[in-house]
Amino acid sequence: MTAEPTTDPTTSALEGPEPDSYADAEQELETILEALEADDVDVDELSSRVARARELITWCRGRLRTAEVTITELLADPDD
Repeated sequence: MTAEPTTDPTTSALEGPEPDSYADAEQELETILEALEADDVDVDELSSRVARARELITWCRGRLRTAEVTITELLADPDD
């Protein structure tokens, strides 16, 4: 007996647009990080960039947790 895949409530907590995929979220995070490391972010924009990065990290963690649960369920009983 397999349970329904779990959806993480953090995946709907984004204030900005939801990424199309984990790879897209990772790319956006990389872009934010590069801008922060290069000091290319205006002070007025800094807090919104950091907030967006935090949202994306939370979203990615939710996707990873969901994938982990799904994989664990699939591997738990190969006879189902």
